[in-house]
Amino acid sequence: MVKMTNVKRVKEKGSNMHVFVDTNCMAILNVLNEAKEGIFGAVRFQKLLFLLLEEFKLPLNYTFYKRDMGPHTKELKADLKYLAEVGLIEEEARPTDELNDLFVYRITESGKNLLRETNIYKEYIDRFRLLLDSYGYERLDKLLDYVHSNYPEDVYAPDFQDILKVMRTDSKLAEIFWERIAKEYEDATPFWYLSTLLADVANRMPKERGIREVAFELYSLLIDYSKRTSRYLIGQKQPLAIHKDLQNLIYDKCYVILQAVDTDLIVEA
Repeated sequence: MVKMTNVKRVKEKGSNMHVFVDTNCMAILNVLNEAKEGIFGAVRFQKLLFLLLEEFKLPLNYTFYKRDMGPHTKELKADLKYLAEVGLIEEEARPTDELNDLFVYRITESGKNLLRETNIYKEYIDRFRLLLDSYGYERLDKLLDYVHSNYPEDVYAPDFQDILKVMRTDSKLAEIFWERIAKEYEDATPFWYLSTLLADVANRMPKERGIREVAFELYSLLIDYSKRTSRYLIGQKQPLAIHKDLQNLIYDKCYVILQAVDTDLIVEA
């Protein structure tokens, strides 16, 4: 099983200091970094991430559902869009004989720099290379036949312990991200605190079932807000203060969530 302890602080240089990348997005970047010509097509990308979860046993927070074109997760589309918006990957639409264009996905120099600075999968590069050697260049129809034949179930989801590993790793990545941002923006301090709180709650999840709902909501809130903040900051020619509307949203939700957490679980600010 992969131990995701290889989290390092990103050097504070360039625009990457304003980009939050979670474990799922980090896996996407690693796949593209090893695919020298890029990944051709969203369908192929779906199958590669599915096999990365099922056959190569990397903890990913994706749940795949049975579709006509094989296992599918809608979260991958959202993650690809996010990575393109913050400049870590590029999408090229190529015309085809079909009704829809074929999208080609490639990692950018900013994406490569981010992996050089911090890569939680650094020790597992061989798995990404083996994934691509085994399936990355297979004809799409053969790849689909293989997946249909070997994975007939309606749903494929990571087990609870793998989800917990992802949550712990993402909370650490968020803590590093918000710690950097808080040095530049005073208003960001509460969100650094939120990430440290999530790490504490996630560590207690196996012992107390009632904490799970709180931890999952904290996790969803933290990841969503970190990505929204990255989009906002990257979109500015010069970084501006944290957007007040987003800040008010996070305060409102945090207040409700924190009320549900026992006082002995709340870490010192």
